[in-house]
Amino acid sequence: MKKNYYIAFLLLTYLFSSTLLSASPSEIYKETSESGQVIYTSKPYSNNSVKAKLPEIIRKTGSVKSKELATCVNHGGVNCQAGEDTDGSVICFDGFKDASSRYRFSCSKAKLSIVTYEPKEDRYISIIVRNTLSVDAKEPYLYYRKKRGAQVKITGPNIIPAFAAEEFKFNHKELNIDPNTIKKSDFMVNCRNCN
Repeated sequence: MKKNYYIAFLLLTYLFSSTLLSASPSEIYKETSESGQVIYTSKPYSNNSVKAKLPEIIRKTGSVKSKELATCVNHGGVNCQAGEDTDGSVICFDGFKDASSRYRFSCSKAKLSIVTYEPKEDRYISIIVRNTLSVDAKEPYLYYRKKRGAQVKITGPNIIPAFAAEEFKFNHKELNIDPNTIKKSDFMVNCRNCN
């Protein structure tokens, strides 16, 4: 019994879909009203309606190949000291000039990271901060975040050149802080032109 329902269902589905596929697209009618407004409808709007002449719809299949943008990744990185290329793009360290990155975006920001921190002498902790991009880091600042939310500014250089590392010194004795409790995550580093 179930088999008969299944066969009947398949037969009805086939008939219904073949009817839809074989049906011609409906006509489009055009009429211009007395005020000059053009009206398009699928059925004649009035006795003045005429079949509209529409362009044939062409369907094509295919794919568009995406062009891969050239970068400085395989060319030693971006060389901001070389200035910008004539088209406003960056120049790579090996002289490659066809990179798509724009100079004004790529060479305006620096990025700093804390490399190491270690006790120096009896009362100082030395924090080494590295500039990881080819842009000079201007007015770098380093803070030690004490418990209870207070921050202590740590003195250091006024500039960290591109790809260079500089030292900041932190006097833990002055603030009565045990150097063994200090962690790398207690420090925050940034600069005026950092991203």
